[in-house]
Amino acid sequence: MPETESMNHELYKELKDLHKNVGTFDNGSCLTGHLYPYKERQSCSYRWQGLKKARENKEIYNRHRPDAHIGAEGWGWASAEQVLKEKAGKLLYVGETATKSKKKKTKVKARNFTNAFVPYANNPHHVLPESCLANAIESVTKEKTELVNLIAGGLLEEKYNINHKDNIMIMPCCWKDGCRIGLPTHPRGNNHPNYRYTIENAVKDALEPYQQISDQGATHDKAKARKLKKTLEDISNDLYGELKTYGETLLSQCQNPEVTIDDIPQSVFTNAGL
Repeated sequence: MPETESMNHELYKELKDLHKNVGTFDNGSCLTGHLYPYKERQSCSYRWQGLKKARENKEIYNRHRPDAHIGAEGWGWASAEQVLKEKAGKLLYVGETATKSKKKKTKVKARNFTNAFVPYANNPHHVLPESCLANAIESVTKEKTELVNLIAGGLLEEKYNINHKDNIMIMPCCWKDGCRIGLPTHPRGNNHPNYRYTIENAVKDALEPYQQISDQGATHDKAKARKLKKTLEDISNDLYGELKTYGETLLSQCQNPEVTIDDIPQSVFTNAGL
């Protein structure tokens, strides 16, 4: 695997051999969101994974205008850098260049949601953010390498993939789209600290048993790793469902103030069991 596609978080530097980017949605092993562009048949590509999940929930996205539906093809404007670095997804057409917002943009056609601007500005959101997992591991282990390897190595051996489709929700970046499909927005550059706070604490709780077995060194406790994987996946699945349910209340509220991922009420987390 090319170095640019390896697991690149410093916390997991000794575990790169356990990282697996496979050609299917399932059975990948990855703890970081290192592969943003749309890459078919690469389990670490969370935009590819997110589009698969969006297809499974197309009733959300198909509330928008027909050309913005799942499976349709749309138009957008990409920077030259986005086109060259494949961050524009699998393009079907590259057209003229014009100045948009004081920057040169290229008109492109693509399958919807294979990039960040077709059919509208969007972001593939990790329901359980990678930073929550990394921060929780750092906090519980005090960065002791043996205990980090015990936890992270166990998850990788159990084929936990933080980029799996069930942990990815494609969200609109602008409220004019969010209120039409029934999802909060995920503006670019939004670190959503309020959103991450509750989830990170839930992950720390799930890691509590590992503090009692640090004397095992690098010997993985498979039962604990398997249980931890299931706990993390349950967080993703339950919270995804609650975000969908909460989103129903946002439909046709375009006259109200914008609701971002960081503005969702605590009841959403409570209903998800966090």
